[in-house]
Parts: sequence; structure tokens; C-alpha cells
Amino acid sequence: MRASRARTPRTRLVPVHLPGRLTASASLLLRHGAGADPPGREGTGSTWAVLLRRDSGAGERGARECFETGLEELGTTLTLGLGWQAVRLTLDSTPDCLADALALLARALGAFCPTPQEVRTLAQRRGRALAAARRAPGGSAGPLLDAALFPGSRYGRGMAGDADSAPRVDADAVRAFHRGLLSAPRDLVVAADLARVDLRALVRACPSPAPETAAETLHRGSSEPGQPSPADDLAASVRPLTLRRRTGGGGCVVMLGVRATTRDDAPLFLEIARRLLVATASSRLSRALRDTSALAYSVHGELWRDGGVCSLRLRFEVARALVPPATVTALGELFGLAAGEVDADDLRSTVEAYQRDSAATTGSPAAVAAAGTAPSAVPAEPPPTGLTPAGFRTGAAELLGPERVAVVVDGALHAPEEIRRAVVAAARRGPPGRADALLAYARRVAASGTESSGDGIGDDRDVQQEEEIDAGRTTSSRN
Repeated sequence: MRASRARTPRTRLVPVHLPGRLTASASLLLRHGAGADPPGREGTGSTWAVLLRRDSGAGERGARECFETGLEELGTTLTLGLGWQAVRLTLDSTPDCLADALALLARALGAFCPTPQEVRTLAQRRGRALAAARRAPGGSAGPLLDAALFPGSRYGRGMAGDADSAPRVDADAVRAFHRGLLSAPRDLVVAADLARVDLRALVRACPSPAPETAAETLHRGSSEPGQPSPADDLAASVRPLTLRRRTGGGGCVVMLGVRATTRDDAPLFLEIARRLLVATASSRLSRALRDTSALAYSVHGELWRDGGVCSLRLRFEVARALVPPATVTALGELFGLAAGEVDADDLRSTVEAYQRDSAATTGSPAAVAAAGTAPSAVPAEPPPTGLTPAGFRTGAAELLGPERVAVVVDGALHAPEEIRRAVVAAARRGPPGRADALLAYARRVAASGTESSGDGIGDDRDVQQEEEIDAGRTTSSRN
């Protein structure tokens, strides 16, 4: 019988020179993410991230205190980002302390070994908290939008798992995730004034890679259930309208989503669209919903990007009786961008603000993009020089088409047909380009036939929320 040969991954160094920068950051990108969660135990990677941030299972208490105290003494912050394809651990420090901070992180990762009781307690609490969060007003909007944008894909089932899968996460699954993380291909992205740092010392201070067996290599390249596959991410059509009814009074949450691949300039155009719509209180959608019509509040949006897919997500709260006009207003503003309803001055100021933010982003988005994984929230590509309303319209016309748009109403009072009729009525009053898009969306709602109630998300069991859930898409810092 032939023995399987272990393969040790090598660290790829990606240096980014930032002349004159007084601080330095090192991002360790490990190409092993939540997409590797075992079927039925979705949320394993998210549980691992919570345990690591809490220093749970990192050896003896003295070792944990040494890690915390050491980072504080070095004036270093640690940021952990969990994605579908990779985990990113970023240390922000000074150039002369960066290698020591990286060595402390390496020791903490090497000592990570949570006990079964630690994992069991956390998994049960996360399961109860997920169930309670889904039942809260608006708590199911995000998971429902995931399912509507990526039906049938792992992206549509939530990185944190659900109330059924999260409690089934055990110590063996968390330890296996950790072993897979240490044996995964890795990139070390160093963004600093390179004249002030010793790159060789940083590479030597990295966590020791664990050997990867032939079986693990085969598993990493497989497309077994539970792992996102680029061929499957966009295979199913976007679900145009999802309504989740809720008894009782109060308001509800409306979310709009647009999905796309990360090819070409899709993330860039979606980010420009987000800024035009909801970046400030005077942005198009914010003004139309809140100031002009007084229909909604808490208007905001985000660009989500992971692996080969990305999505623009808009969210606002509204009184339940005003859902149809508010939804129509939001759809109209979104489709209006694709129809060319963009003022040249607004576009120019938005692009200039984007360029300033990109240049000032700590950790260098360009470095993250060069590493090819775990991208930053702001796309690294600079906007094309002289981006015009016509040029933006060309890109937006394809990206913001009705076939890519999903609407979720968490706490709905109206039926799908009522919202469809409101969309048709608005199309009859709107300008030609916007009207055509609204009518196409209304036809998709009519063709979808049935109303989705959320596929069991947010049931009515009386469970008290005990812990805030980190869905893994935001990064959290600790000193």
C-alpha cells in the first residue's frame, strides 16, 4: 500500500510599498473559508472565528494572557475576516513591531485547541441566538435575501449556519477546520514603507504550515456539497420577490439585492451605484424615500464580495402599510441608474470621493487584490479616468437589469399581487427607460407564481436571544 505523501504549503509574499507610511500592516490570507464547512454543520468556520477572537482553547490561561498582553504592549490590533473562500488575519502595528506581533499570532494559532465543552456550549448558544435573531423584526431579511440572490448555492444558506446546523457543530469539526486552515495555501500581504520592514523576518515569523495530505488536497479541489462552486453560484435565476409575514404591529424591513460576478468592472460599478443611492442623507434613494416621500428610515447599503461573486444590498425600514410605494420608489431609483438618469456633477463627485477613500484605505486594497482572495469591502480597481454618465450607463444597464434584482420584505402585510400592481402603476407614470425595467420586473413577479415565506427562517418558537451572532461578513477588531 502506497503511503500518502504530505505536502507543505508555501507562503507567498505580496509586498506593497507605501512610501512615507509610518504604520505597517501584515495580512495573512489562508485559502480555507466557510465554504469548507461540512454539510449539516454549516457555521463551523464562524464558530472557529468566535473561539479564536475570544482566545478560547488557546492553550493554558497564561498563554492566552501572554498573547493579549503582548499585542497591547506592541500597540498592535488584530482584525479577523472570515469569508467563503479564505480567512484573513490582519495585524496593524509599527514597522519595527510587526514581526514580533506576527510571531505572537503564530503561537496563538499553534496553541488553538478548544475543548468539547467549550465548543458545545458556544454552538448551543449560537443556535438559540440564531433562532431568536431570525424571529426579531427584520432579523430574517438578510438570510432571505441570500436565499433569493443565490438559490441552490452555498452562498444562499448563510455563513453562520442556521438554528438547526449551528448546534450540531462539535469540537472535531472545529479542529478539522483549524487543521485545514493551517494546511491551506497562504499569502502574506505586507503594506508598509518597505524600507522600514524586514520582509524575510516577517516570513519567518508566519505560522508554521501544517502538512497537507493527498486526501486533503483532493478534498480541497473537490466540488462536494457544501462548498461554493463557481459553476453553481449563478446557475439558478434570482427570486424576484420574497415576503415573510409576521403577526402583530410595528414596521418591517425591505431589502433590495443585485447579484453579479466579479469579472470586469462589476464590483466597481456596483460600488459607484451604492454611493449614488445611499452613501449620504442627500443621496438619490435616501432623499427619495426619507426626505421627499417620508416613507422610510434607516436607509443604507453595502457591497458584498467574496470569491467569484458579488452583490449590492440596500436596506431600509418602513411602516407596513407603506411597503408598496416604498418598494416601488426603491426599484425606480435603482433602475433609473441603468436608464441613464445620472447627473454629470453627481457622478463626478461620487467618483472623486471613491478615489479618495480608496487611497486612504488602511491595509491597501491593491495588496489584497494582488493576493487574489478575501477582497476588501472597497474594490481595489481605480475608476476609469473620465468616467462619464454614458460610460456608467453602459455598465449599469447590464448589471442592474430586472433579472438580477431581488426584493425581500420581512414583516409583509401585502400579497405579491398588490406589490406587482403598484410596480405596474408606477411604470405607467415613469420615463421610458425606467418604465420598461419596472414592467419587466413586474412580469418576473407574476411568472414566479408563488410567494416564499422564508423556507422556515424565523419560526415562532419562544427562545430568548443570548448572544449576538457574527455572520462572518464583517470584521471585528481587538486590541
